[in-house]
Amino acid sequence: MAESLVRADQGYAKMTAFVSGEARGLRHSDLGRQLVEMGQDLLRKLMQANLDMRRPGKRRNRCGMLKARDSRLWHGDGHPQRL
Repeated sequence: MAESLVRADQGYAKMTAFVSGEARGLRHSDLGRQLVEMGQDLLRKLMQANLDMRRPGKRRNRCGMLKARDSRLWHGDGHPQRL
């Protein structure tokens, strides 16, 4: 698993631990604000994990296996060239 995906998984674990522990003593509005903040952080981590897995030079086939890109078909920025 990519390191950035592990960080996202840890962020989710932190959120669930918060909800089952410390959050019990918060007012509903405070809980909502805290969960929104934690949720946005988790989404950033998930987006970064996705970007890390998409970086140039690595690509997944339909079975989820990584395969090397043919350098003649891809620009340096990871976008496909028109043939």
